[in-house]
Amino acid sequence: EFSWSDDPGTWADPPAAGRLGEIAVPTLVITGAQDVPEISAVGELLVSGIAGARAAVIENADHVVAWRAPDELAGLILEFLA
Repeated sequence: EFSWSDDPGTWADPPAAGRLGEIAVPTLVITGAQDVPEISAVGELLVSGIAGARAAVIENADHVVAWRAPDELAGLILEFLA
């Protein structure tokens, strides 16, 4: 059974959101434009908190980007890795 106390975001010390600046690797944050606003906000937080992070939004996708737009997702990832 799931409990919010099992969520690392609620018990990490210090909280993970406050440590985004420690990430020192190339980062691509991909979200779906049709996802709930909270997920877009998390994506924006990641991009603003990780130095050099890039954002990509897939217009015709929601939370399950890999199912809704697999080809576009793969293209973004391959371009990023190149």
